[in-house]
Amino acid sequence: WSREKTVVLKNDIDMSGKAVAPIGTSGTPFTGTFDGNGKTISNAKIAEGGLFGHVGKGAVIKNVTFDNTEYTLKKWQRTVLLGNFVKGATLQNITVNITSYGVALDDAGAPFVEQGLFAGRYFQSNTVENVTFNVAGFDVYRLISRVSSGNTYSNVKIYADSYQTIGDSDDHDTAISELPVGMEFISTKSDK
Repeated sequence: WSREKTVVLKNDIDMSGKAVAPIGTSGTPFTGTFDGNGKTISNAKIAEGGLFGHVGKGAVIKNVTFDNTEYTLKKWQRTVLLGNFVKGATLQNITVNITSYGVALDDAGAPFVEQGLFAGRYFQSNTVENVTFNVAGFDVYRLISRVSSGNTYSNVKIYADSYQTIGDSDDHDTAISELPVGMEFISTKSDK
């Protein structure tokens, strides 16, 4: 049902105690419209694959708030809100309030590279407008995704204590050194 369908939330959703499998897969990515209709999805525990799994060209995710969101982490896990791959989508008017955040590690205890706030492995050719991530009180490992390219941002704000990396360019080895135009990082770290 994930291809070219439109889903409109009619009510707020409390996901306490509910496990949700990602909607899209690598073979059948989500390419429809998810319109949150100004509603709130609360108490989601985001794990491997995020809520949408894989998001493909033409998909629209908009008008929704994710409140009291937890990023649950295990070794080698791509823990992201939207999906492992997000390519050619439009993201508009989204607020994400994260109340529990940690960094997924590999077997050596180093941060697993395929994790980010937006996507795990690829975040490419997307349009991102009026999106806010509130991760206050936490140090974020990667802001966007492992590989990020061709995206346009407008009024995107990320609130967190700090971050280690933004993402990598298409070659997987060159770190992005500056925030993209249209994205702002606001430190919430106290100087106490």
